[in-house]
Amino acid sequence: MDPSDLPADIARLLARLRDALVARGGLAGIYLYGSLATRDFSPARSDIDLVVMVNGELDQAAADPVRPHPYWYGDRITQWQLKVLTRAELAAAGMAPHGPRPPPVLGWPGRSWGTG
Repeated sequence: MDPSDLPADIARLLARLRDALVARGGLAGIYLYGSLATRDFSPARSDIDLVVMVNGELDQAAADPVRPHPYWYGDRITQWQLKVLTRAELAAAGMAPHGPRPPPVLGWPGRSWGTG
């Protein structure tokens, strides 16, 4: 899926998020997965699944899927492992509104990352 295929309101929201993170510096990439990337999104029941990577120590930490990572859950930040399903969804149908493809954390040799 190409970022231009996103619903207009979500594209605007992601652009605002991207611009705010770029302005802070150190942004390595924003990666969209889940129902938006697979085109199963329903405004009535879907959420927006993102992985945001920053340059520096977190880049190295992200390569370890067992290590807990900062994770936004509901109304708070917690720690969570980068799930195998998340990694698989990123590889299979993910898109990069900002950053290189594939996300550096995936590291699956021979895996092509098309636009959907």
